[in-house]
Amino acid sequence: MTLFDYVGSVLYNNSRIPNEDANLPTIGFEGRVRFVGDLTKGNCSLMITQLQKKDNGTYVIKVTASVENQSNPQILHTSATLKVSDLFPSPKLEILKCQERWALQVVCSVPSHCPEDPITMNFKGLEKHYLTSETMMMDDGVLRKTVTIQPTAKPRKKTITCQLSNKDMSQKSSIIQELDMKNCPNDVQVFIVNDPLIKEGDIVTLNCSVGGSTSSTIWFNWWKIDLHVANFKYSSLKLLTFPAHFGPVTSYKCEACNTYGCTSSPLLTVDIFFAPREVNIRKNPGGQIDEGMNVVLHCEVGEANPTNLFYTWYKDGEMILLDSPHAYLNLTNIDPAQTGSYWCEAGNSVGKALSPKITLHVICFHCDENPISIVPNSLFAWEKSCVVIPCHINQMPSSGTVNATGIVWYFKPFGNNIWSEGKTILLYNSSQTSGTITTVSDNALPSRTWLIGNLTNRDCSLLISPVRTLDSGTYEVKVTVSVDKHPWQFKRFLTATLNVTELPPEPTLETVPVKTQEKKLTQVICSVPYRCPHKLVNLTLNGLEEEHFPPQKRTVGNGVIQTALSFEPTWEDNGKMLSCLFKSGAEVLSQSTMKLDVRYAPKDVQLVILNDLPIKDGDTIAMSCFFGSSKPSDNWYNWFKSDPSTIEYKYSGPNLMTYPATSGPYNTSYECEVCNRIGCTASAVVTVEVLSAPKEVKILQQPEGRVHEFAKVDLKCEVETAKPMDLTFKWYRNEELLDFTAHVLSIFKTDPNHSGIYHCEAENRVGRSRSPAFTLHVVSSKH
Repeated sequence: MTLFDYVGSVLYNNSRIPNEDANLPTIGFEGRVRFVGDLTKGNCSLMITQLQKKDNGTYVIKVTASVENQSNPQILHTSATLKVSDLFPSPKLEILKCQERWALQVVCSVPSHCPEDPITMNFKGLEKHYLTSETMMMDDGVLRKTVTIQPTAKPRKKTITCQLSNKDMSQKSSIIQELDMKNCPNDVQVFIVNDPLIKEGDIVTLNCSVGGSTSSTIWFNWWKIDLHVANFKYSSLKLLTFPAHFGPVTSYKCEACNTYGCTSSPLLTVDIFFAPREVNIRKNPGGQIDEGMNVVLHCEVGEANPTNLFYTWYKDGEMILLDSPHAYLNLTNIDPAQTGSYWCEAGNSVGKALSPKITLHVICFHCDENPISIVPNSLFAWEKSCVVIPCHINQMPSSGTVNATGIVWYFKPFGNNIWSEGKTILLYNSSQTSGTITTVSDNALPSRTWLIGNLTNRDCSLLISPVRTLDSGTYEVKVTVSVDKHPWQFKRFLTATLNVTELPPEPTLETVPVKTQEKKLTQVICSVPYRCPHKLVNLTLNGLEEEHFPPQKRTVGNGVIQTALSFEPTWEDNGKMLSCLFKSGAEVLSQSTMKLDVRYAPKDVQLVILNDLPIKDGDTIAMSCFFGSSKPSDNWYNWFKSDPSTIEYKYSGPNLMTYPATSGPYNTSYECEVCNRIGCTASAVVTVEVLSAPKEVKILQQPEGRVHEFAKVDLKCEVETAKPMDLTFKWYRNEELLDFTAHVLSIFKTDPNHSGIYHCEAENRVGRSRSPAFTLHVVSSKH
């Protein structure tokens, strides 16, 4: 065969000389045929425009080419079939992945071989606010338009149309397909099954209701949440049953899950009704009750639900007030006849509760009422310091104004001593002109005693300075008073004790609260009894200067000198020694120390993978959760496993955990959490890469279809997944290893000898996998 052995109508021939109308096609194709290729680039394409039905048929191309290693030119030929349809082409519509919360691709495609008559392609049924991307491309004679959307659960079914038209809109076609959305459960709600009026002790049943789900397999998770803690219950039943207990307000929610995801319900607060608790009586005013006073008893309730309460009052076993809406009992102008035992009963719609009894003792003026007060009446001092015994004469409102007309102080030692021999000593008498009663030695107690009070101001306080250990004993004051409403005077007396030590007392060092916690405001208080205002002393706290620099606040009152500081402790403060110095000027009188006991959540939490690397598919991943320190040390562990598509929790697990190593499209991350009663601390997230041998190895032929002799064919060794992807390949024909290691086996000029059964083998450093058999049949040109 030569280049000039034509069969059929000649459409194009570039071998003719110009004056022979080299490029004129056969009659019927005039003006519709154009060579659009470039032989220098191996392109021999031919364009036929304005196609007609009679153009149906087989088109053959013959090319004269020089072939390497051959002296004579070779004639190459191949053919193509053209079928002209009366109808405009119909598109093909594909929907890739149709699940709520996943990106969805809609692909419309149609064969297109004529760039001079472009096809317009449009979608209908995809609203603009759903679209996330849109692309259009031509590949291997196919025009494709791809739209990516973010679907939602509603509506579940949606009609999508792909419409085609030519340039002048004279020809159109379309295809319609329904989008069926696979969604998570929707309209998830929690309902109380039993009576909404839930009383303490009732059995509560909650129902996790689901409006709809595309999957018949549904499982449920439950949450219980109050002010202090959130409890979880996974893979539970649709109904949650539990007894109603007294406690903080608790809310519940459920989560319904299917294979496409989970949906949570809103929180439902379960209100538990219970009778009043912790009923007590508070008396106002507190303290002693004198005749004629107005006294109010308050019936106080710690907790109750509902809170619309009613009260009943009792005295000495008899009811005195029934079902009052008020929580108080008024006793106006109280008299001795109202002395007795009182209690109250608080009730609501659930039940009632009684308070403990409280006894009222009404004291009249003539029942040995004493206007003198010494508070405190037990005093402490040390050698060479001083002390003030605080004495005051109080008014007696029920009897009129109290006026002190005389005062006498006495002293009686605890035991015998060289100057008193255990006898009572007169220290001060207001009826005498001098401050001391007799002339005594400078070392005697009377010579060191002064009345610093003022009877006009009802102050009868006594100063002893300096004190000696022999001054320990009982001090008695006797006061003569008169009252406006009584024509006669009467005398009252009161005693106080003084204990003098040789050395100053050690300061009392304490923290508030006693149990110190990290980052919780804590007060350190140092105090010492001190009733010597004439000598300046000071308290200084040490041990927190390096990190905190807290200011110290000094107070003096009620016979106590005190210094305090506030700070927020850290876990590093645990074990620090605090000291409090009791000083007079630069002299340290005494000191106290204490060790800070700071409770804190676990520190320096780390998750450590115990396996040797690399980790392969099928291995068991072992990991350990370590922490540096924790106080208290009653720890528990929580574990978290996640990838971009799933999260798995394990609460109150061990410190050692194992997971199966599985290879997938994503790497898996792990995190552990160490908890104690103070709180929880999480480790850094550790991501584990699991390696796997090649999987789903197969051979793909390009181009597809029958392979004719002299044609070029590529066999591609396709691997679906492998980690790592640095692969090597081996090729086999009829179980014989070929000298070829590339990803694609290219046969540039096929002949029947290339026919056979092919395998490819892909291998990485984890392992190897072999493809199924692939049969290649080369059709001989002789057939």
